[in-house]
Amino acid sequence: GYYGTGIGGGDQGAGGSLSISGGTVVATGDEYAAGVGGGKQQAGGSVNITGGSLTAIGGKYGGAGIGSGGNYTSGTDGTVNISGGQVTATGGGSGAGIGGGTGSTGSAVTISGGNVVAQSNSGAGIGGGNGFTNNIVTISGGKVIAQSNGGAGIGGGYRGADSTVVISGGTVFAQSEDGADIGSGSRGEVAGTNTFTGGSIRLANFSITSAPTNGTKQVGCAVVTGFEPDEAVVITGLADYGVNDILADETGAIFLWLSDGTYTFTANG
Repeated sequence: GYYGTGIGGGDQGAGGSLSISGGTVVATGDEYAAGVGGGKQQAGGSVNITGGSLTAIGGKYGGAGIGSGGNYTSGTDGTVNISGGQVTATGGGSGAGIGGGTGSTGSAVTISGGNVVAQSNSGAGIGGGNGFTNNIVTISGGKVIAQSNGGAGIGGGYRGADSTVVISGGTVFAQSEDGADIGSGSRGEVAGTNTFTGGSIRLANFSITSAPTNGTKQVGCAVVTGFEPDEAVVITGLADYGVNDILADETGAIFLWLSDGTYTFTANG
């Protein structure tokens, strides 16, 4: 509909409460609206995806693929929770693939399972749209691919500020052409916080702002090789680090983020 979402709010309509648990769903927003979530200038509401296959495409003037419509500036944006299924989300214009439309404030994206691919131009792949502030992204499981041009792969959109990214498990690939792979978008004013306590986290350009910690100490990337491409990796003996849903990349490597020290653990024997 005119300025409306594929699934969710119409023109000037908020997303309400939306759940997808199965089937094959394709949702495309009109100008300024999200593919799934909020219509023009409206919050995304609460979107919960637990299964099925969803392809969501935001409207061309700044709607998120999944999340809020473009130019929403009136308070908390909403939540997107993904715990299963196959999700492919593309931001429209400067909206995030998953998260905020252009200019929005305060979205929260939580991923605990499923296979997620999120893309944008000047919004973040996952996080904020163009000019977006105060977004929170939490990943504890699943396989996540997040890519952007002017925004961060995960974090802030172009000129986006103060994102919070917390990763405690799963397999994550983040890529940005002009912003940080994880953190600030291009020309982002304030670098947010990045907390890594688990998972395999691969940064395409080794670009992250600010430097990640485990909550108390700075962490760095330990690359472990020798696996088959896309092989599931079972790790034992690595205390206090989340090792669920870890998959090797196409080169047979995993990417663990650990503080300085000596570690002894077993991975697939």
